[in-house]
Amino acid sequence: MAVSRIGVLLIGLCVVFTATLTGASADCPLNNLSFEEGTDGWTRYEAPNGDMLGALPVAGTVTGSSPTFTILPPSAPADGNKVCGLESHNTTANGGVCQSFNWPDGPVEIVVSQYVNFELDGFPLSNGCYVRLGLANGMNADRTDVWQWVDAGWNNTPGWSDVSLQVPGYNAYTLFIEAVQPTINSYMIPSYNDVKMSTLWDNVRWKPILQIESIQAPIVPGDELRPDTTATIKWTTSNKSTSRVEYGFDTNYPLHVDSSEKVMDHTILLENLVPSRTYHYRVISTLDGVPDAVSGDRTFTTPIGFSNINVTTEGLRNIITWTTDRPSTGQVAYGLSMSYGSTTALDQNTSTTHRAEITGLSPLTVYHFKLLATATGYNSVSSADQTFTTIAAPSTSLLNPSFEDGLNHWVQYSTSYGDIIHPIDGLVGPFPSNGTTRWSNGAFRAWDGSYFIGAQAEGTFKSGGVYQRVLWPAGTPCALCARMATYVLGSSGTTNVRIGIDPNGGINPEAGGIKWWMGSSSTNDDRWYPGGVIATAGAEGIVTLFLDISQQDSVAQRVCAIDDATFGAPIVTDVTSLKSNKHCKGFTLQNKVVTQVQPQAVIYEGLPYYRVYVQESTVPAGLAILCDCNASNLPQPGDKITVTGTLMVMQGEATLLANDWNVTPGPFDIPNAYGMSQRSIGGMTSNQPSFYASTGLCNVGSRMRLWGKVTDSVMDYYNNTITVYFDDGSGLQADPYTPLGVRATLMSNGPVEVNVGDFIAATGVLGIELVDPDYTPNSHDEFLSYILATSASTDWDVLYHASQLQ
Repeated sequence: MAVSRIGVLLIGLCVVFTATLTGASADCPLNNLSFEEGTDGWTRYEAPNGDMLGALPVAGTVTGSSPTFTILPPSAPADGNKVCGLESHNTTANGGVCQSFNWPDGPVEIVVSQYVNFELDGFPLSNGCYVRLGLANGMNADRTDVWQWVDAGWNNTPGWSDVSLQVPGYNAYTLFIEAVQPTINSYMIPSYNDVKMSTLWDNVRWKPILQIESIQAPIVPGDELRPDTTATIKWTTSNKSTSRVEYGFDTNYPLHVDSSEKVMDHTILLENLVPSRTYHYRVISTLDGVPDAVSGDRTFTTPIGFSNINVTTEGLRNIITWTTDRPSTGQVAYGLSMSYGSTTALDQNTSTTHRAEITGLSPLTVYHFKLLATATGYNSVSSADQTFTTIAAPSTSLLNPSFEDGLNHWVQYSTSYGDIIHPIDGLVGPFPSNGTTRWSNGAFRAWDGSYFIGAQAEGTFKSGGVYQRVLWPAGTPCALCARMATYVLGSSGTTNVRIGIDPNGGINPEAGGIKWWMGSSSTNDDRWYPGGVIATAGAEGIVTLFLDISQQDSVAQRVCAIDDATFGAPIVTDVTSLKSNKHCKGFTLQNKVVTQVQPQAVIYEGLPYYRVYVQESTVPAGLAILCDCNASNLPQPGDKITVTGTLMVMQGEATLLANDWNVTPGPFDIPNAYGMSQRSIGGMTSNQPSFYASTGLCNVGSRMRLWGKVTDSVMDYYNNTITVYFDDGSGLQADPYTPLGVRATLMSNGPVEVNVGDFIAATGVLGIELVDPDYTPNSHDEFLSYILATSASTDWDVLYHASQLQ
């Protein structure tokens, strides 16, 4: 061991001095803190370092008739009459003192006053003289075991200053205090020959660091024999200290309980508490000479405590739910004032979850209520007064469906995305459907009238909607439909319109049991599209109709709009009338012939569907129907189907989303295909957009026969189909970057190849397909294209090969 020239012997003396000398403060285990007894209790050591010489520090005076320190001494000691350290004149001295101690408490700070001074030929200089402190684990530790050295740095202003280190907590330690003086030659210039250094220390001080390290959750009850009037508060501190809990019904803390015993683990029992009340409290610990440790505000509730109190509406019932922190009975007192006057039936089954129903209340009225609870061994208690406002009575029909009367009869609400709520704009207008002004960068006019509801967000999002309650016969189906339009710029973030029916008449749009339809403008083209949902009214005979906007993710711009709501029983109609109906509704098609069932499922709102096509038998009027892939009664071509659903536009094509259907097995005659020029395909109605300037009627969804010269051909080996473009001279083009002609999928018939320049004829159902060249939604390169889909390899043929046409 290389501590100093005096070696192990002096280090070993630390134990003797610590054990035998007295004079330490009551809390500090160190002895002779101000060196008034010389270096008794301390072990001196030399600390040579390179060419810096070692020396044993001494303790003595700096003033008086025979001062020990005369080379650059301070004007007075930091404390008492003596100091300790080293001074040098034209030489170097390095050494220190150490003392071992046991510390049974938490973290403390050891502070030592230091005095350092340096002069070169009578001029004070900033230099490397300093006092440093070291700490090593264990009694009689070696200087080489120090794991923490702390110094106050150079100081060229004579005077006492402090250097300190922290003792982390319970352990045995050895403290080292030593002087560090630089090598003279590293500072000397040959013309200078007088160097003086003074490195002294004094007044070792012990400063506990008082901190609240942890606070346990309150223990309620604190005394099992007094379960609802006691609580125990426990916490721990970094050092032994007093205990105090201040508490009350608010943060003024009018009450307190104290303990003067100094401990690190604190326990305080609070008594004579009021049952079923929330208390605020804080804990305080004190220790002489250091700042008080004070916690922040905390709370606890004495039994029986009420929480999670909610009031919801279902039909004509107002439902109150709550929880208690102890199994108890449940009852509600309610009325027009805090006198209450009425109570629900007592639920004598003890539980922590409770539910009570109240009926017969007046609409649009504020009611007061409080919760009542009893449990064995506890006092009977009641909650604080609460209020709720009843909602408007349901109407006999949907009122103000196009918002031309503002938001009258509708209730606007907001929903959250995460923990954030941004309300929708609500009523928007006037932007007349036949006017020149438009909303949102010139994009939107009302579908019907001049007003609609909407939400426009730039760099953020908005979510919410409106609802209305309507009477409807229990157990019978009803349909809510509306027009919607959406637009997104800058991202493919979720931007949807939702149309929903709560069959039980509830008013919470986030509740379970609501049947929703959700959709958006798939081509991002600002047009109005139909959408809707069908549900069966519950036993209350009241349904709630929701028109909802759901935006997520902050993007450059997003817009949603809803207009022209309709509500009622699905109406029986035909395909032609359904497609041209200005007001979208719930529809029923009866006994329509199935012309095609596309083999690949399509995904709509995360669920798989088959696209089933039906057609009127006398006119070229066909329609796509989405049938749930998991249904057991899926139709086949040649069957007849009766189907009820709501109309929407899926990827540019009018589509009936089937709510329910039944099938009459065939075979029935499938209507003949209509041969026509490509210039006549398409057509437009209120519910079917058109993408070419078609000269014909709306024939999307119907069977037709087309012909022309192949302008492009690609084989899809995975689906065993050939995708072609073929043109009969009409020169149609879905997009400037696509070949001329109509797009078609041909069921492969094996050896027959289709090459550019061939002349073909094909029979199939005319549909619409969304083409996305870069497969990135809403990137503004998508386009819609008419597509003729064949059902079998016999539905098409090559009339002339290109070689025959040359």
